[in-house]
Amino acid sequence: MTSFSEYRTFCKIVELNSVTEAANALHKSPSAVSKQLSKLESSLSVQLFDRSTKTITITALGEKFYHQCKAILQSVSDAEQVLKDDTTAASGKLVLSFPEVLLRTPLIKLITEFSGLYRDIHFELRVSNTLDNIIEEGIDFAFRIGKIENSRLTANTLFPAHLVCVASPEYLNEFTTPTSFSDVIDQHKMLLPTYVNIREKINQLLNHTEAISLQDAHLMNSETAIFDAVMQGMGVAALLDISIQPQIDSGELIHLFPELTFPRQDVCMLYHNRDYMPKKMRLFKQYIKQEYLL
Repeated sequence: MTSFSEYRTFCKIVELNSVTEAANALHKSPSAVSKQLSKLESSLSVQLFDRSTKTITITALGEKFYHQCKAILQSVSDAEQVLKDDTTAASGKLVLSFPEVLLRTPLIKLITEFSGLYRDIHFELRVSNTLDNIIEEGIDFAFRIGKIENSRLTANTLFPAHLVCVASPEYLNEFTTPTSFSDVIDQHKMLLPTYVNIREKINQLLNHTEAISLQDAHLMNSETAIFDAVMQGMGVAALLDISIQPQIDSGELIHLFPELTFPRQDVCMLYHNRDYMPKKMRLFKQYIKQEYLL
């Protein structure tokens, strides 16, 4: 009969893609971990990994079994947490995932305020411009922009956001002030991200049926780099209003074409659908939702 220890060992090997690394993480010897894996495969009569002298690769059946094991281990952890929650104060780590653009929004201030209220809860913030594998990577809450469809996740819409076209006063003093968005495309340097299809959004705004040419644009794989570049007068950028409103209000950035409205994008808070949510997660979710939920 298999044990939870073997399940944990198997999952750790999958997550670290290495018997040796799994052994280090579990504070066991590599030989002990290898024996546990062999015992698990023998009891299941299934090969979970393809092995070579240097690599270990999970099989298709192993991949399916991994997801089931994670669910089982999570259920056990939740059951234990139920008892702890009834007798102890909220504590532990919350893992949050943000795209760069949301790091310059009031969300971060709200997290700081929450941290001040619950001193025994600490955070790990991961910055990513892509939708990570939230469940497998142990992320408690992910904040993302736009519509997210995943049956394993709950998405709470927090607040709307719109792209706005901006430039610095220094840039506009040096170059001819654009009179239309088409003018920007034809005569100005645009600062564009490589991690999102901004061309498609511009096409939608201008009702273009063919892809626009942006050969002279500066391309960047970091939203922070685009923000810094537009602030320094390198070109014109389309950024989310929620991330640059203070700079617009102070005059550091000029909002071009306020009459143009990009399609609305919602900022969402995502988390795993589960039967039980630990107290620290319940408190955080409630705190965010009472401030922002539409």
